Amino acid sequence: MGKFKNDLTFGEAHQDKIFTTLNMDNSVAEVKTERFSSWSRNDNLCIEVECSDKPSGLYHPDNKNVKWWIHSLCSPDTDDEYNVTFIFPIERVKNLVEKKFPNARKVKGGDGYKSTLVLLPLAELITQKNLT
Repeated sequence: MGKFKNDLTFGEAHQDKIFTTLNMDNSVAEVKTERFSSWSRNDNLCIEVECSDKPSGLYHPDNKNVKWWIHSLCSPDTDDEYNVTFIFPIERVKNLVEKKFPNARKVKGGDGYKSTLVLLPLAELITQKNLT
């Protein structure tokens, strides 16, 4: 299985797991899950904002009615368990990206490095000043 297909299967499985666990309809939330090997390298939450020069992830046009951003970070032992799961109102994540961390580091990633990813530092993410 190629990397893209493997990542897609991984993401869809975790999305289904989150929606089932929370008894939530998949139209009200965007779910992202990061492997431990990814998020632990720099202790960042990775938010996709663009792919192939088009809005994606946080700004994907299909997310107009989405109310929640659910972001899970896998444990070091297995990608089947979570160390932590954040559930944010999606507008709060947009506020973090646009206003609280406007100079956050942006990197290219994903399949063919076509995605623009905003890296939000976990240590600063859930402080009172950044969540109000």
